[in-house]
Amino acid sequence: MKALMSVGALIGVVGILLLAGMTVGIVPSNTVRLLEGYMPVQVILELTLFVAGFTGISYMMASMGKAFPRFWQVVLLWAFILLYLKFRVYPPIPFSVRAMYGTVSLVAIFMWVSANEEDWKKFKQPIMNILDAQAGGKRLLRYAYLIVLPLLIGGFSYNAMVPKSEEPIELRTVHPAPPASTKVHGKTYTLQTSQNPYRINLEGKYDQDY
Repeated sequence: MKALMSVGALIGVVGILLLAGMTVGIVPSNTVRLLEGYMPVQVILELTLFVAGFTGISYMMASMGKAFPRFWQVVLLWAFILLYLKFRVYPPIPFSVRAMYGTVSLVAIFMWVSANEEDWKKFKQPIMNILDAQAGGKRLLRYAYLIVLPLLIGGFSYNAMVPKSEEPIELRTVHPAPPASTKVHGKTYTLQTSQNPYRINLEGKYDQDY
């Protein structure tokens, strides 16, 4: 079991390093190509593999007496999925689709973390510690959350709903190229070699500046 978890932890570390490289632009997103026609299945398999890797990391840390808090496991796993959808999947998918996938993944993570009472207590313990804060530092943190979070949500909502007064897009009209020749009164003129009769100067010669 420990050997299996060690392999999983190694996979998790590799996944984190690859995604970090893709995020900063060091590793191209197509280093491991997504197979055409099988991309959704491949994405799900890759995410499943990375989740197994993170499980291995959590197990190894717990075995060393450095258990990672369940609350931050949820936060970091969800952040990993969002970054994966943004920097791993190509061609880039629209934000609305990423938001939908992110919401579905968040619901799945909450279902996982609330599967048993012990995990659910571990997850909500940091939240309850802030809400039931008695010490000065946590109490200030609680007040900050209660003030800052509504302001942030209200600001984002207002910015999304307020009418924009942007100027309309000015479309540039591109005229087609002139024809190579044209016919006037039954006579064909080659425009590239024709000369303007009104450019004939007093000496009877063609003058571009006349």
